[in-house]
Amino acid sequence: MATAIIYTRVSTDEQAEKGYSLRDQKQRLERHCNANGIEVVKHFEDDHSAKTFDRPEFKKLIEYIKKNKGLVKKLLIVKWDRFSRNLEASLNMITQLVKLGISVEAIEQPLDESVPENLLMKAFYLAAPQVENARRSLNTTNGMRKALKEGRYVSTAPYGFKNTIKAFKDEPEEIVEGIHQPIVSEELFYDVQNVLDGKKKTKTKYSLVNDEYPMRGHLICPRCGKTLTGSSALGNGGKYYYYHCTKGCKERHKSDVAHNAFEIWLNDISIKPEIASLYLAIMEDVFKTNEGERDAEIKKLNKQIAENVEMMDKTTKKFVNDDLDKYDYKRMKESLSRECTELRRQIAELKAAESGFQEYYRYGLSLLSNMDHYYRAANIENRQKMLGLIFPEKLVFDKNTFQTMKPSELLNLLCNSGKGFGGGKKEKSSGNAAQSCVVTPSGFKPETF
Repeated sequence: MATAIIYTRVSTDEQAEKGYSLRDQKQRLERHCNANGIEVVKHFEDDHSAKTFDRPEFKKLIEYIKKNKGLVKKLLIVKWDRFSRNLEASLNMITQLVKLGISVEAIEQPLDESVPENLLMKAFYLAAPQVENARRSLNTTNGMRKALKEGRYVSTAPYGFKNTIKAFKDEPEEIVEGIHQPIVSEELFYDVQNVLDGKKKTKTKYSLVNDEYPMRGHLICPRCGKTLTGSSALGNGGKYYYYHCTKGCKERHKSDVAHNAFEIWLNDISIKPEIASLYLAIMEDVFKTNEGERDAEIKKLNKQIAENVEMMDKTTKKFVNDDLDKYDYKRMKESLSRECTELRRQIAELKAAESGFQEYYRYGLSLLSNMDHYYRAANIENRQKMLGLIFPEKLVFDKNTFQTMKPSELLNLLCNSGKGFGGGKKEKSSGNAAQSCVVTPSGFKPETF
């Protein structure tokens, strides 16, 4: 009776796509052996790819044959693609098995090797799986590249990074805009790159702000002219907060009293409609002019990028045609790629600076008309920003009233048409008309206007 080893193999993707089953292959081989009087000596099965013979069970199979020379005459498989999907590897392995006295047969693709022409059929059976693999790989690569060009990512990029399209055949490496929601803005990304490249320095900011003292740093002492600070003290009613001068001066004010007085003062500031209309008309003209200049600059930068991409294409073609050596090609490509990155960064900055005039108009007019409301709603950082914009120099708080050394000239013109800072938006003022005066606290001389 003839003896044989039966070998079955299936990979995960094959089983999912084609319905291959190790059990089904084994049953077919056993039926064939029973029908043809062949004794099954051993069965080996693999669940690995057939690109190479570096498979655990196939290695054991070869080892078994070498240890039991003469015991087995045949190695049976269902089809040739179960043996291997690589023509060169298949032919080498068949030669090795023949030397060990073993013939390889596919029961569903039988060949009479005594007929010379059947060698062509064997070559076809062995080559077809390799061609199928190559076509599938090429289709997958083309599909993935198309998806990447459309801005889709075909695999998950690590946080903080983005997928790029690498050079492929005659196509150069390029960067495309993704359609997914970015983790950080493009502007921030290029800012970070500039810091990493040493083109931009970062400044560490230490915040000394406290929610209880939004006016700290913006008040000066009416007695000595020093800047007031803030601190708290415990009393019978709990914790109390104060603005006070430094050691040696006894000037001190309850913070809630100062805050209430300031909000009343902001409530008295109004913007005249005719001044607002004129101001906004001027600003609209300025914004439109700037937008035109930005658009022109963005077009110019995009043109430079297109020229660089075209140059990279030409460089790649020269390299493919052996008109450019590998070193020069790499150097030129890297240089053009860096330049494109810098141009894209400049475009991102210009786009980030686009005005959106209507948005600024609505928000700016609302802010100027309701400064007390926005001040109350703002967080500590924004309150301090508002104080700095409205009052470029320090404020004096004395006898429950505020006085300023030098208000914002722009706000002064908008609110009062050059007739002094203040002026209630309500006919009935808060009763603190003197708050708008420019004063000279004792101990120092202010700049008047």
